[in-house]
Amino acid sequence: MSRVPLAGGHRHKVLATLTAAAMLVLIAVIITVVAGRPGTAAGPRRARAADPAGAASTPAVLPVVYSRVAGWHDGRVRPAAIYVGEGGAPYVQALRWPSWTVAGAQADGELHMQKPGCARPAYQCPYQSFRVKVQLSQVQTRSGMRYYARMRWIYAENHVRHVIRWMISRGFWRN
Repeated sequence: MSRVPLAGGHRHKVLATLTAAAMLVLIAVIITVVAGRPGTAAGPRRARAADPAGAASTPAVLPVVYSRVAGWHDGRVRPAAIYVGEGGAPYVQALRWPSWTVAGAQADGELHMQKPGCARPAYQCPYQSFRVKVQLSQVQTRSGMRYYARMRWIYAENHVRHVIRWMISRGFWRN
């Protein structure tokens, strides 16, 4: 089989096509890497499910928590804060997550609640802070997204233990 040399214009078209194909492959690789990176908005983190037999198991998508007042939007894994409302609603922040699994999650952080008895508009009322334990549970699925549907905030005020229970209703936290 003999090789026929390519004419100058035809060679340029072949090289341009190969270069474009290589660029598309590179872009696809970059998108795949970014989408699989933990903590990016492109996709939730993945974790291996516990496998007592030691065999390789398929990755399980970790559930998210809806941590903003945005309905069924902005689900996150290990958020730094969770807001359950606006205009004086309590919130937790400075969250540290030692545990986040396919079944539940736990964090330590700070609870901020308005001081009771304030007669001013909610945005002017002072807040008080408490150390808090946050527990997430009851994984559910909506539109293919796994999320925690129950949350508990456990804190102590004047050496008395308090628990605030939350549940997701139509994409928003209710207690």
